Formats: sequence, C-alpha cells, structure tokens
Amino acid sequence: MWDYLNYRIRSAPSVKWGFALLFLGLMVQTTPLAHAEDFKACAGRAAARDLAAKKDFQDRLHQMIVDDKPEFKALAALNRDLQVQLAEERKVKIDYLLETNPERIITHHGLSKFSNFTWSDADESRFVEKSEANRKRMEKISDLRKRNNFHADWPRMRGYFRSELTKKPAYKTLMTDFTNAQVEVKNILSSCPVPK
Repeated sequence: MWDYLNYRIRSAPSVKWGFALLFLGLMVQTTPLAHAEDFKACAGRAAARDLAAKKDFQDRLHQMIVDDKPEFKALAALNRDLQVQLAEERKVKIDYLLETNPERIITHHGLSKFSNFTWSDADESRFVEKSEANRKRMEKISDLRKRNNFHADWPRMRGYFRSELTKKPAYKTLMTDFTNAQVEVKNILSSCPVPK
C-alpha cells in the first residue's frame, strides 16, 4: 500500500505537494483533539476497571462474612453498601474532572495518585450543584456511614474481621484477586497518554 502511494506521489509532483500539505493540515488539526480524547477514554477505562474490582471485592467480602457469621448479615450489607457507594462516588468525580478539568487527573504516577486527586470545598459545591444524583449520592453516603459506624455490632464485627477473617485462606485468595485487579488498573494507567 505505502509503495503504491509513494509511486503515485513521485509520478505526479503537483499531487505530491498537495497530498503532503493536506496530510500535514489534517495532522495539525486532529492530533491535539485525538490525543485529549484518547487520554479521557484511557483514564475512564482505568476508573471503570477500578470500580468493578472494588465492587467485586466488597460483594465477595460480604458473602464471606455472612457465610461465616450470619449474625453480622445486616451490618455486613451496610458496610458493603457504604464501601460501594464511596467507590462509585470516586468514579463519578473522576468522570466529572475528565469532563471539566482533565489536566487534574494524573495517570502516570500510579493508582494512588490517580484515585486521590485534589478536591476542594469549591469542587464539592460545584459537583453537588451539577446534578441531583450527585447530591443524593452524598446524602446516601452520609446516612450509610452513620448507620454503619454507630451500629451496635460494629466493634464486634471489626474485631472478628481483624482477628479471624483476615487469617482465612478464602480471604487471602480475595486479597490476591483484588491485588491482581489493581495491577490491571495500573497497567491501563501506564498506557494512558500524558495530556499536553
């Protein structure tokens, strides 16, 4: 294909310059836009994979607790729901910044820097004002946090988690799977172009 194009361009000098100028013009016009879209798509893909991994982790952890200690069923569900809502909130905020201030999303310094972006009170106000869904999510998180943290079984479940559950082979498998999923997210992040 390239050999044929080179032959056609060499055989017609006026076409050669016209083609070269057209190609250069297209490159200058489309490269910055394509680069920005690639960055947003890549960062969005990393955020979606991170959210999926966190949801999977919380669902499996909840099931492990319920299977082992059915008396913690209600609290385990509250805790799972809180953690999932927090993870979803983080993803929505990343999506928001990708639309409004993509330069604030850092993909080339690991998962921690990606997930823990700067977020001010002014950001929070704009974010909540932007949509009713954002406001409702914040209210739901506040409610879940209170119900979880002040639940009568919370100290006992936390003690069970630390002293028993974390020593079980199934929990270690869960942690290995989650760590592997986080490596996938890091690999996506490392493939993202650095925005100009």
